Amino acid sequence: MGGDTCGKTLILAGGLGTRLGHLTFRTPKPMMPIRGEPFLAYPMRHLGSLGLRKFILAVAFMPQKIRDHFGDGRDFGWEIEYSTEPYLMGTGGAVLYAQPMWGDRVLVVNGDTYTVEDWRKLIDFHGTHDKLITKAVIGGVHAGAHVVEREAFAEFSSGRNFSMERDLFPLVPYAVYPCECGFADIGTPERLEAFREAVC
Repeated sequence: MGGDTCGKTLILAGGLGTRLGHLTFRTPKPMMPIRGEPFLAYPMRHLGSLGLRKFILAVAFMPQKIRDHFGDGRDFGWEIEYSTEPYLMGTGGAVLYAQPMWGDRVLVVNGDTYTVEDWRKLIDFHGTHDKLITKAVIGGVHAGAHVVEREAFAEFSSGRNFSMERDLFPLVPYAVYPCECGFADIGTPERLEAFREAVC
């Protein structure tokens, strides 16, 4: 396995957001406006506050809109690289496609979820368990973050479309990290509106 830490955080920001319907016709889901800024700024700012300021944004759907806002991250005090998928690869495919950028171990965070969990504890927890994946959960539900080792993808080839949840997790034994905080996701119009109300 890799070292005790994750050098970079990979944020999955390439999905179509089909459940949001017409709201994503012109705007990718992570860029949904929340009080004058995109939703994605919330999890990234929280990660930055933990000292996790080196990001890889895995993008596919309208990637330029994300690039235009965040750029190389310098204006926010971050370092941002982009892994631009040539086609939709699914969550697992996106992580593996970006592997040359993250190396041996990476913290993966969904770009449509937000929690104030201290992800450094997840990384430390992973380092003390002999598993290729550690999945963060809240009440038995995946909390939108996990730490993964390069070796977890031994049965998969880069460029393939596959899901972390449906294809990789059932195949590779993983550790479970119980989150201490609640989380929000903006996968539906109702959840998006609830998040907007919660931060106002």
